[in-house]
Amino acid sequence: MPEIPSYFITQFGHAVFLNMTKNVQKYGKYGMFLMPDNISDMQKKTLYEFCNTISDYSITIFYDLKLDYGILDGKQIIGAFKKSPKDLLDQFFKEKENEPEVNIHK
Repeated sequence: MPEIPSYFITQFGHAVFLNMTKNVQKYGKYGMFLMPDNISDMQKKTLYEFCNTISDYSITIFYDLKLDYGILDGKQIIGAFKKSPKDLLDQFFKEKENEPEVNIHK
C-alpha cells in the first residue's frame, strides 16, 4: 500500500506521483497524485511539465489528505471522461483557489 508512505512525503511539502499501471494492454496506464496542502509556483510549473510525460495516463488527484486511524482520507478528482492529466491539474488548482481559508488561531 504505497499511499501511506506517500502521505508522509506530502507532509514535507512534496507532491507524489504513483504509477499504478498493472496491465497496459487491458486497462491502459493509470497513476495517482497525492498533493501537499501548499504548492509553490515552481512546484506548479514542474507538475504541468511532468504532465507532458504522462499525457497518455488516466490519473486521480488526492488532496486535503489526513490519516484517520491508519486509513488515508481526503478529497479526490477522478480523471473521468478522458480528461488529460493537465485538465485535472487545472481543475485541482481551481478547486484549491475556491476553498475557504481556515483560520485555526481564533
